[in-house]
Amino acid sequence: MSQSGVVKKRPTVAKLLLKDLTGQRKSLKTLKADPSITIAPADKGRATVIMDTSDFNAITSNILDDQTTYQKLKKDSTTRLQREHKTLLKELREKNEIGPTLHKKMTVPHPKPPYARATIKISTITEPGTLVSYDVVDLFTNVAKDEALSILRRRIEAVYPDLDTHLSIDSIFKLITSCITSTYLTWQDKIYQQTHGLPMGSSLSPLITEIYMTDLEETALHTSPITPLCWFRKVDDTFVILQPEHDPKTLLNHLNAQHPRMQFTMEEEVERQLPFIDLKTELNHLHHVFTNFNNYPTSLVEQTINSILSPRERPPRQHTALFVISVPYIGTASHQIRRLLKHHAYIDTVFQRGRTIQNILSANGKPPTWMK
Repeated sequence: MSQSGVVKKRPTVAKLLLKDLTGQRKSLKTLKADPSITIAPADKGRATVIMDTSDFNAITSNILDDQTTYQKLKKDSTTRLQREHKTLLKELREKNEIGPTLHKKMTVPHPKPPYARATIKISTITEPGTLVSYDVVDLFTNVAKDEALSILRRRIEAVYPDLDTHLSIDSIFKLITSCITSTYLTWQDKIYQQTHGLPMGSSLSPLITEIYMTDLEETALHTSPITPLCWFRKVDDTFVILQPEHDPKTLLNHLNAQHPRMQFTMEEEVERQLPFIDLKTELNHLHHVFTNFNNYPTSLVEQTINSILSPRERPPRQHTALFVISVPYIGTASHQIRRLLKHHAYIDTVFQRGRTIQNILSANGKPPTWMK
């Protein structure tokens, strides 16, 4: 066959995606090298924000200048906090409340001051409707720390007899307090102390916040002038359905009256769609990636997304034969065996995969190309 008659193999989806990602990486490297531009993640939706560095620094500095939440320190407090932490661990070790292994794990050998990491908040404005999403404004930094610890203490006291620990309740709270009160950070050669709320980088903050928010929403819903048909919350975002005659702003005002620093914003449905946890944004992102980058047909992508959002129940397979047997699948011969058993012995056959290395890897999430 002549060269002109050679059929060129169409590039695979993986190669097309890799080529596009390579171009994106080069563009990002060029942008990152420009000191006048700052690339930062958005607060939700896996979006990325590109803005002037001067504007980004002004927004961050404006947040840190809020004296109700942050306080500028004269010097680095890392050494003092490390000394206090060592003293507390030594006290617990001498009381035999922690062993040497746990003592070693909880010791921080070379602590460094944390650095401020900012995300840019993005939001949308929608028209009113029946479905409502109430979103807490800056959740972690607005949690009432003392109230949260008081609620947490009541919870621990209720289950303490069943806890597998040698630590007393007072010792538990000394450790918790030590972790969530050493909230300081550096920004542009300045040191700030967080004076209100929970530290955004601490692994304890999501747990304590969840306990605090559960208590707050139970109190709010119990005393609310209107009762939602349903209320679901994920961290700081809620999905709420109200009666058609109820005004969503009534519940919004009631929520904002629970605590002066715990304030909510509200988004309402548009055409029976609600941006709860930015699900709509995520679906649009998937649609864009599969159609524009992977060259999948638009109709196929939309059909697949709709089938996942609204799955149809498949009827169980009907077996007409008297018996059903399971045999290993060995290729085309398996289908011939099934037809013979069905026709001559009225036996239905179900194939099972052999325990080959490739099948085992596929069953555990490894793509077949991994074997190549």
